[in-house]
Amino acid sequence: MKVFLTGATGYIGSTVAEALQTAGHQVIGLARSEQAAQSLQAVGIEVVRGDLHEPLKWIGALDQVDGVIHTAATKDEKMPNCDRVVVEEMLSALSGTKKAFIYTSGTWILGNIDSDVNEQTPLNPIPLMAWRLEIERQVLAAKERQIRSVVLRPGMVYGRGGGLVAQLVVSGRTNGVVQFVGTGDNHWALVHVEDLARCYVKAIERSPAGMVFNVIDECSLSLREIAQLASQAAGVSGRIQGQSLTAARQQIGLLADGLILDQQMSNTHVRQVLDWQPIAPSLLEEIELGSYGYCQTT
Repeated sequence: MKVFLTGATGYIGSTVAEALQTAGHQVIGLARSEQAAQSLQAVGIEVVRGDLHEPLKWIGALDQVDGVIHTAATKDEKMPNCDRVVVEEMLSALSGTKKAFIYTSGTWILGNIDSDVNEQTPLNPIPLMAWRLEIERQVLAAKERQIRSVVLRPGMVYGRGGGLVAQLVVSGRTNGVVQFVGTGDNHWALVHVEDLARCYVKAIERSPAGMVFNVIDECSLSLREIAQLASQAAGVSGRIQGQSLTAARQQIGLLADGLILDQQMSNTHVRQVLDWQPIAPSLLEEIELGSYGYCQTT
């Protein structure tokens, strides 16, 4: 397949690009800057220059591909509206083609979870993620427009020295203690970035239209346990400290609400439909292997 990929130089997107190439697919990556274009070309990815804020300048490239994977995010105050417009334009371009469109959401759209849940659980997003509700609905409804549309909801992504775990490690090195939000008794739903990338490949290759998948490894750890692991990687083993939600909100805003979510859920649906299963190292193994000796925080 010839796959158009947004966010191809990002933490998740670059790993997805690698997995697509390994599976024998041709990747066309959206690049905002010359530096990004050069890095993509260096690994054999065809480049389309463009910016998420101006989709009409590159949307024509979708005529030449077999499917689209959208992992990019502007990570600014315009992100909700920008993502809505970009998705609308991409779906319009794909309408009637039966081509695949894979959208990246996240498990935070489910909110706090008291027991095992699945893809049919009613959504209760934290405020930071509320805007994704309508976009998910729009993507899933696109199957009626003859688009093989799919929503992936990754858990907390780790591996290769990246993700929010990296931020915990960096904070430990900088401050001599790993701070976490709340009591630390809540559980994070986790997924290794390489397992997630393989799921994108399976989704674009075989997923039926209108599907949504919670992509997690079912090896959830409490936030306190994760902080302990981060402290080991930071060289301050055991030095961890909880802080109140109020204090955390003052420092990092609404992101704090996601960090205290308690999420334990099943990945049965994605295993059964896509024949996917997590095989990458666990977070404990990643720490022991030393991948967080150098952290990728962007």
